[in-house]
Amino acid sequence: MSRTIEIKGRSDGAVLFAFEATDEQHASDKDVQHALEAAAIRRADLRDADLRGAALSGADLRGADLCGANLSRFRDDVWAVLSSAPAEASAVLAALQAGRVDGTVYLGDCACLVGTIAKARGCHHTALGVLKPDCLRLAETWFMQIRPGHTPANNGPTRLAAEWVGEWLASMRSAFGAQPSDGSQA
Repeated sequence: MSRTIEIKGRSDGAVLFAFEATDEQHASDKDVQHALEAAAIRRADLRDADLRGAALSGADLRGADLCGANLSRFRDDVWAVLSSAPAEASAVLAALQAGRVDGTVYLGDCACLVGTIAKARGCHHTALGVLKPDCLRLAETWFMQIRPGHTPANNGPTRLAAEWVGEWLASMRSAFGAQPSDGSQA
């Protein structure tokens, strides 16, 4: 005898994901959680959703409506990372705009947030001083949604990440009168 677990859309009742558990394989909470994490949530309406503490690793948010979703903890952690490496913030923005970020790896031509900072600094990702690689960190979890070729024009999480980096840079220019990485005085 088997048991089917279905995840249905709230608005239309459409089956978003189904998991089949057989006699030999009973669906545990962990199985269901793993299945949900792997399931794509494209075109999901996440307006006004509070995503604080959400594990978005592996989530596919292409086409998801994030308007009004509370993403401040993700943004604030991206800002904290940039504050640990202010001279590299412009390089992070350039990499996002050019589609040269791969949030799943620390090394390579396309790397995650911390990897991009290390590449811009010309060092290994483990040699960034107080900034340590941490795949559970909210900023890195957000960047895990970004793959090579994703740009602000074709990927929502990349667009938001670029906006956050741009906002951080604008804030630093406003506060200090110069772009952090150019070293000039106002």
